[in-house]
Amino acid sequence: MEQRIQKILALMGIASRRKAEEFIIEGRVTVNGKPAVLGMKADPETDHIKVDGKLLTKAEPKVYLMFNKPAGVVTSLSD
Repeated sequence: MEQRIQKILALMGIASRRKAEEFIIEGRVTVNGKPAVLGMKADPETDHIKVDGKLLTKAEPKVYLMFNKPAGVVTSLSD
């Protein structure tokens, strides 16, 4: 699925969306060998996205863990 380049960079942990926009403006990001421009969309599954010449790899899926707090346990910084 196509997404904006800055969102892809943010999801992969490269930079925040605003910082990613700066990278694009500075010409540090390429998509399929061509310089990226603001507003450009790409598919992280099929397109080759590079930042400073380094190819981005697929991000690992996030894992969320949930725990139940036993009764009587305080989890605040102060009582």
